[in-house]
Amino acid sequence: VYNHEAAMAHPVAFAGVHGLFVLAESLACLTYWKATEQALDQEREQRLRAEEVSGALAVANREISDLLAMISHDLRAPLTVINGCAEVALDSWPELDDSSRRTFMGKVQTAGLSLEEMLEETLTLSAIDADGLLPEPTSTRLDRLVHDVLGALGHPLEDLELQLDPVVAFADRQQVRHVLTNLVTNAAKYGAPPYAISTRALERHVELVVEDAGPGVPVDFEPRLFDRYARSDEARRGDQRGTGLGLYLVQELSRANDGVTRYEQRSGGG
Repeated sequence: VYNHEAAMAHPVAFAGVHGLFVLAESLACLTYWKATEQALDQEREQRLRAEEVSGALAVANREISDLLAMISHDLRAPLTVINGCAEVALDSWPELDDSSRRTFMGKVQTAGLSLEEMLEETLTLSAIDADGLLPEPTSTRLDRLVHDVLGALGHPLEDLELQLDPVVAFADRQQVRHVLTNLVTNAAKYGAPPYAISTRALERHVELVVEDAGPGVPVDFEPRLFDRYARSDEARRGDQRGTGLGLYLVQELSRANDGVTRYEQRSGGG
């Protein structure tokens, strides 16, 4: 576009041609840059989605593993007790005295109640997964609810200190009752005396605390404490049976009633 007769005769025209080529090359570079950025953005989004899917799969695999462990260990044990006691009782019923018969039936009843508790927790979980448990809030006296739950459970906590302020929670009574029942039975299963249950009013909320002096939760298990089907190795090795759903349901039912659940290490353990 320069250094020849046509360019020197028509400098403006050839300058325009030169400018058009420069502009075209600039537009091509901008278009390529934009396309590259879009491709990189799509790649980043795909990588993030892949990481999210991978994380969800890891959680699902862990929950499946916990579910299988619960089914193979915790559900099988009460069934074994029921079948074993029933078989022995049927084979030797005429020779058994009344005390032995009551012992066998007591073991069957205990195992049956354990299975019923596991089934109830599993059904509650199914309801939460299906469409959630819609609370029906009412004015609920927490201090009275504590006495009701302890009475229904047969006062399972020995050496128990109650510090119950007369506080009112606006929440679903049955769901809060389920929460408190799970916390009390959890303390009875895995904790140790002395126990304490307290209620008090905060600025805009009420607080319910269940304490024990047992071994507490292993530090490496704390992040999974409120996961579904989660049970620590120490709990699985013990005599207590469970689905690993209790604290998960406590968390979800508390959340449904605009509350929060937390675990704190008690000074001195528990």
